[in-house]
Amino acid sequence: MRVLAPLTLCASMTAAGFGAGAALAWPADGLSKPAAPATHVLTRALTPVRVTAVRVSDDDGRRQTPVSPDEVSRWLQFADLVYKPAGMRFVFDPEKDFHDLKSTRINNTMPAGVDKRADLTDVSLDMRRIAAGYPKTLVVFFRWGNASTPTGNSFSSGDLNYVVGCGFASTGVCGHQNISLLAHEMGHYVGLAHTFAGSYQTVADAAAALLAANNNPLIFAGDPFDDTPPDPMISEIACLDTRAVRLGERDVPICRDNIMSYYDSPTKTLSPRQVRTVKWMLERRSRFDMTAPQNTPGRIDPPRPEAPREGAQDAGGAGPASGPAGPPGADAKSGSIIAEFETLPIAEATRVNASPQDMLGFSWYGFSQHAQLYCRAEKNATLAFKLDVPREGWYDVIVYATLAPDYGQVQAMIAGRRVGQPFDLWADSIVLPSGPISLGRQRLTKGTHEVSFTVIAKHPLASAFNFGLDAIELRPDGPAR
Repeated sequence: MRVLAPLTLCASMTAAGFGAGAALAWPADGLSKPAAPATHVLTRALTPVRVTAVRVSDDDGRRQTPVSPDEVSRWLQFADLVYKPAGMRFVFDPEKDFHDLKSTRINNTMPAGVDKRADLTDVSLDMRRIAAGYPKTLVVFFRWGNASTPTGNSFSSGDLNYVVGCGFASTGVCGHQNISLLAHEMGHYVGLAHTFAGSYQTVADAAAALLAANNNPLIFAGDPFDDTPPDPMISEIACLDTRAVRLGERDVPICRDNIMSYYDSPTKTLSPRQVRTVKWMLERRSRFDMTAPQNTPGRIDPPRPEAPREGAQDAGGAGPASGPAGPPGADAKSGSIIAEFETLPIAEATRVNASPQDMLGFSWYGFSQHAQLYCRAEKNATLAFKLDVPREGWYDVIVYATLAPDYGQVQAMIAGRRVGQPFDLWADSIVLPSGPISLGRQRLTKGTHEVSFTVIAKHPLASAFNFGLDAIELRPDGPAR
């Protein structure tokens, strides 16, 4: 529970450490910065993140998004200042990293509410496939929008392996070009939420909302961080230099300088807690060549090290080590046996309460069938399922699960014996699909098998021992011997 004191300032972190963030100041008009260099280069002390810019037009070449390589460099120079405290530096070569794409469908892409996200699955997969063609880079699609004039409405999230941007001058803030826009959307890409939960037209509207919530300022909180206090987004004061607003009988701070705020400011910063999340997400993305792993059984084939069949174990043996199976690769083998945990029969539940959960609000298309089995658990909780195997053989056993701040470390078992190693489902302040978790190659007989999961520990920062299971896939790997 966060406690808000009157006039509490939003914490920020700059290259020099903690402070007001003056080191990140930028000209107020967003356009009077020095000319961009020919190549956007990295600093050795920072982790380089290469950026690929994809400028989109319609199939016939019309409605080309109005953005140039120089303008991308200018956006990235500002982003460098924001993310330097997190150890990031963006690398962009205007000649090698700027590409044109003709696709009316992608050019029309717009953000959508939770109830419409499923409609974007096909175009999202198109962009995911294209982005995968630029491995180890952060891909930004600069598109026009679905109207006759170019739009703003940029977006991204921690479960996407790209950012959707817009034309450089297609959107503005308080009468000037929005130089912080790309850095803001990159914040979503590395797992950051808005500092605000919703927006209000006037101060009076925000005051009324606070009163209706029994003066609990948490109604304004957009993220779970204690160093970004609940932040009302009020259009009436968006362009003023106010640092707090009087709502009823209390002063409520405004995170004007935070990169995840919508308020106008020449200075944009990250809080220390945001820096931790950015570092965690950057490390996770780096393990998957900057992609965002998805729970797509039967569609994406995670590569695995080849091992001689003699090294495999019957179900119940201590088979190959489990863990992230790697970045997306070729199509999965045909004939996979796929089961959704939310519909599998439960054989046993000890110290755990399991129930299906819709996941569309957490991920656009990252979870199989847009759902998971949410398991509220204690330490040493065990949940077992009955899984029918229609034919005997060798199988690559793959589990798709969920990462979350309150999730623990889980050991998988088949027929009561361990398969693979424990996998940690903790995530830093965000909910994500785990992607494929390999339990190794196993020999399974025809019939019903008990597949179980036991919570054995948790990450030191995890708030509970809960866990989430999405799907299990058995990929045939040759006939039984």
